Amino acid sequence: LAAGPLADLACAAAALSTRSGRDARSALAAAADAAPAALARATDAHAAANLALRLAEAGALDARALEGAYRVATGALSAATLAELPGLSARLARAAAAVCGGERAHNTSAVALAFDRALANEVEARSGGAELDELLAFASRAQAAGAQGDPLVAAAGRGCSAGVGGGGALPGADAKSAKQLARAARDLRAAGFPAAMLRPLAATAMAKVPDIDNFTQAGEAAFQFAAAGVGDFALFAALQEAAAAAMETAPRRALRPKTVAHCASLMAAAGCAPNARYQEALLDAARSALARGGASASDAEVLAAVVDGEGRLSAFHPSALVLL
Repeated sequence: LAAGPLADLACAAAALSTRSGRDARSALAAAADAAPAALARATDAHAAANLALRLAEAGALDARALEGAYRVATGALSAATLAELPGLSARLARAAAAVCGGERAHNTSAVALAFDRALANEVEARSGGAELDELLAFASRAQAAGAQGDPLVAAAGRGCSAGVGGGGALPGADAKSAKQLARAARDLRAAGFPAAMLRPLAATAMAKVPDIDNFTQAGEAAFQFAAAGVGDFALFAALQEAAAAAMETAPRRALRPKTVAHCASLMAAAGCAPNARYQEALLDAARSALARGGASASDAEVLAAVVDGEGRLSAFHPSALVLL
C-alpha cells in the first residue's frame, strides 16, 4: 500500500470504510499504517489532501499522517491553480477537524500553521496579476469553502489592491461587456473583496455603457454596481441614458409589463436619482406596458407607481426593497 499512488490508497480507504467485518477493519488499519510512508514521498498536494480526508472520514487518520499531508501540501502549493487553493485548504481543515475535533482544531499544529501562512502568501502573490476570470473562479471556490475561505479572500484582496494601486484595470477586464463587469463586481464584493479594489471595474465599464442596447441590462448593471458599492454619479447617469435610449427605440412588443417593471425596480434599488430623459422614457414605457395589458398584479403595481410618480419609482417601493 505504501508503495502505490496516493489516489489508490485514498480509494481503498473510502471503499473499506463502507465494509464491515474483521478483514475490512484489518485492511483499513493497514491503509492507515501505510499513509505516513506514502505521504513522506508524495509531491501532489491534491492527492495528499484527498488521502487525509478519506482516511479521516473512515476514522483511520492519525495526527502523524495528518501532519504529513500538511507538509506535502505546503511544499506543492505552486503546482495548484489559484482557484484550487481554497478547496485544498478546506479538505485539509475537514480532515483535521475529524482527527482533532472542532473546525479550527488544526490551527494548534505548527505544521498546519506553517501551511496557513504559506497558503496566504501564495494567494496574495498570485492574485496581484490574476486575470478577472481567474479571480471570479477563486472567489466562488473561496465562498464554497466557508470559514476556511475568509482569510484567503482577505489575502487575495491585498494582492489585488496592490496590483491596481495605480488605478489600472484588472487584467482581462477590457474584454468584458459592461453587464459582465457589473456582475463580476457584485460577485467579488459578495465574496469579500474590498470595494476599493473593484472601482477599476466600474471605470472600465464606463466606456462600454454606450454598447448597451437593452434597458433591462442597463438596469441590472446599475443595480449590481450599486450592490458592489462601486460606481459614481457619472456611471449611473450613463446607465440611465442607455436605458432611456433603449426604451425610446424599442418596438412596442419589447415593452412588456414584466421587463419595464423589472428595469424600474432595478434602477430604484440602485438608488439612482432619475435624470429627465430616463424619467420621461420610463413614464412612456410604463404607460405603453399598462395599455398592452396582461401584467401580473405585482408588475401592474410597479407600473402604476411609475405613472403616479411621473416616471419616478421610490427606492422604498416593495419591488425595489425585495431586490435589496
